[in-house]
Amino acid sequence: MTDAERTEAAAARWLARHDAGALDPADAAAFEAWCAADARHLGAYVRLEAVNARFDRAVALKGIAIDPPQARRWWVPVAAAAALAAAFGIWQIAVPGGPAGETRQMATRMGEQYRAALTDGSTVELNTASAVAVAMAPKLREIRLGKGEALFEVAKDPKRPFVVKTELGDVRAVGTVFTVRVDRGLEVLVSEGTVVIERNGEQIARVTAGERYALNAVGDAARSPRDPDEIKRSLAWRDGRIAFAGETLAQAAREFNRYNAVRIEIADPAVGTMRFGGYFRATDPEGFGASIERSLPVEAERRGDVIVLSAK
Repeated sequence: MTDAERTEAAAARWLARHDAGALDPADAAAFEAWCAADARHLGAYVRLEAVNARFDRAVALKGIAIDPPQARRWWVPVAAAAALAAAFGIWQIAVPGGPAGETRQMATRMGEQYRAALTDGSTVELNTASAVAVAMAPKLREIRLGKGEALFEVAKDPKRPFVVKTELGDVRAVGTVFTVRVDRGLEVLVSEGTVVIERNGEQIARVTAGERYALNAVGDAARSPRDPDEIKRSLAWRDGRIAFAGETLAQAAREFNRYNAVRIEIADPAVGTMRFGGYFRATDPEGFGASIERSLPVEAERRGDVIVLSAK
């Protein structure tokens, strides 16, 4: 087996493991180390991931039923992947840097985070239950955020704008780091640089580093500053955590419910107004409930797939 074949085989194994579910911290660290060890590693993974997304779409369009455990067997050997991609007529649009440019679709399950490198040198990180479609063209880099939350670190290219499109508005940047969240509205948090918010083709705001901009469905907007600590807490999800600093239990419940099938419900309105702080694992609502019981006059009771918070 050649070095290239070994790289492709390793990329296929990592893709299969990602497909099976979120990696545990040790495996996630091993994957990051493998990607960082050689630029060809990440390139091989990105190519297979792109073909994988297009294959799934082609299968769905053709109405072919494939059992999830069986669906990835075609990745090994890797030559079979190329054969299937060609058979479905998807290779040219799936391979990054091909004649049609980069076209990719990425999504995360509830409680999962995912980071990917784009062919222009930018990166995108998806938070829980998020989905994006990437379309790279010679004069425009376009990302459609269909749902959820994503952080973008944009490679500078003034001649090719980078635009994140959502139903409520578009976020345009050249070289910057920012987060876009679609959740009962549009929320933009800028860590570095500047972005422009556009709606119906018109600029409605210019947001700079250290600012949060929120726009609701009826067009009401709010802008607020964020200090470095607040930004760090807002991005705790990149490490699989949720951070609070004075938020109410009602707000905390909404955040945890983004990441877990086991939901947190507030039985007593007075409990929902209690405030607290701390860092918590995003996928551990029971641990959160236990911590709240120790620090507040609150009882956390598990009832099936619900954790009910009520006053003691």
